[in-house]
Amino acid sequence: MKKLIAIILTFFLLPLTQGQTVQAILANTTIEPVTIQPVVNQLSTIQPITTSASSLLSPKGNLTCNYYSFDLMFRFFNKTYDVEEYMANNNKTPCIWMKNNGSKDLEFRLFADFRRAEFRNSTILRFPSNFFLNFTKLVIFRARNVQLQELKSSDFDGSDFLQLIDLSNNQIKKLNNQQFMALKTIKEIDLSYNQIENIDNGAFDLMGGNLTRIDLSNNKIKSFKEDFFLNLIVNVTRKWLPFDINLKNNQIEKIEPSQKDAIMLPEINLELSGNKMKNLELLKIEIFEIKLNNHSLESINVNASFINADNNKLTKLRIKGKTRSLSVRNNQISEITYDDHLSMLRSFLISGNKLTAEIVADFTQKITNIEILDISNNTLNSLKVDTFSELTKLERLSLSNVGLSEVTFGIFAYQRNIKFLDISYNNLSDIDLHIFSSVPNLEVLDLSGNNASTTISCRRIREILPKLKAIGLEDNNWICDNLSRLKICLASKAISIIDPVRPVKNESNIVGIKCKPNSEIMKNATTIVSTTSQATTNIVNDKLNEVVSKVDQLHDKVHDDKSGSYSSNGISSLELILSICVAVAVTVFVIYAFVKVKNYYKRNRFHMPFSGRNSPDTVITYDSSLTR
Repeated sequence: MKKLIAIILTFFLLPLTQGQTVQAILANTTIEPVTIQPVVNQLSTIQPITTSASSLLSPKGNLTCNYYSFDLMFRFFNKTYDVEEYMANNNKTPCIWMKNNGSKDLEFRLFADFRRAEFRNSTILRFPSNFFLNFTKLVIFRARNVQLQELKSSDFDGSDFLQLIDLSNNQIKKLNNQQFMALKTIKEIDLSYNQIENIDNGAFDLMGGNLTRIDLSNNKIKSFKEDFFLNLIVNVTRKWLPFDINLKNNQIEKIEPSQKDAIMLPEINLELSGNKMKNLELLKIEIFEIKLNNHSLESINVNASFINADNNKLTKLRIKGKTRSLSVRNNQISEITYDDHLSMLRSFLISGNKLTAEIVADFTQKITNIEILDISNNTLNSLKVDTFSELTKLERLSLSNVGLSEVTFGIFAYQRNIKFLDISYNNLSDIDLHIFSSVPNLEVLDLSGNNASTTISCRRIREILPKLKAIGLEDNNWICDNLSRLKICLASKAISIIDPVRPVKNESNIVGIKCKPNSEIMKNATTIVSTTSQATTNIVNDKLNEVVSKVDQLHDKVHDDKSGSYSSNGISSLELILSICVAVAVTVFVIYAFVKVKNYYKRNRFHMPFSGRNSPDTVITYDSSLTR
């Protein structure tokens, strides 16, 4: 009784605050469990309708009310249902009749133009009876996580304006033939995170032509026919709109081929990632974009402009003439075939496969209009100087971790448009920046992870690469002082150092890039000098012992040979002289090398020459041999 009084006061007192009069009469009501909480957004807009106020009576006489034009939101709460939001934007005030008779059956009566309805935290095993026949002007309807188990095509009768329906996170198991035939204006349908196992080929038949998105991800679909897509084009997407179909994370093992004639779908974006297919063939439809990530796919044969098939088990690849973008990273591809003309291909990402330098040299002669190429994480070891000679439009090239031991002059001679170049994590023993003099538009150069002895001239870098904006230097054997000076020098030229992927925090570093302090380099150099000195002594001793041994042999031979002459197999005096000369020469050479090494570390590795400390052409080096 208290709740009924609250309801009466809510409808009676609210309009009085605005100087209006609304009569609410409740008779023989059965809505005792329901609490009604009105929330007024714009009470200042309350104005009586110019015509006489209508007094409408619900069929069972539960509620009679007059209605006026203003913006009002009602919230309805009870133990079984939570009808969260019903908006009447500048339309008629709602007059709602609700019934909960204990059978978990919910009915509505609406005498206003609501636009949005949403159920939350409710339990609705089946759709409310005649819901859309009462809420005839709904545009958006959501019933997420309400344990809904089944749908009937009649459930959507009266949904003449509905554009979005969200039934995700429920227990729906099947979509029947012509399931959504009443949704003539629908644009988006979300059925993700249900228990759907079967989809009838005609589930989306007889719908309107405005549908742009179907989300069936995270269900239990195991198979369906190619006709499913053909029916969409014939019955749904007649207005040639971009269209998304999401079938991600199901249990699809196969798509049965169609016997119908081939047809091109209008910008269909098909998401099939995270399923169980081993072989995929879609030849009767031409798709705009298809995503096939994270499968166990061993082969694909599809007609699509954009293909993403990363993280599969592909061993062979065929590039078709209509493909614009192809991503097949992290597969096992070791064989590539092509159509005759590949002029449309603009992006090709094939990192993490089993390519060889010969395969790369072959396909780069075919994809002449390519703009983005990623062949990183393949074992190439070396590349011919003319490998990229036909790729004159190339803008981004990644050669990271391909085992390169050198970069040949002229290998980038025809890439004048290139802006991004990654040659990180190779085995480059030397990097000469003049190699990049033919790429004047280069903006990003990544040299990370190369254990090389590299010389970078801070002044010349702007002459060679006038548009360079960033350089990668991570994971190299830097001396901290040198790296610090290089950082300052690059900053003065408006060139930044790329943030390290794995920034160092607990060791010596400059901006997160690991480096060796001078004290440690001095210790390493001392160890090298000491080792060299010991090695020199050992070599000299060995040579002297060899000479002494030969002298002893000669002495024994003299005493044993009574004739006083040497046999042809004996040791001559000439051999003795030569052995002594060799020993002396080796000794001199080793001592000379020892002195040069010692002077090198004293002069060059521990401090800059005074004349070079403030020079604008400061030379910065790093040498892996010092820190091993």
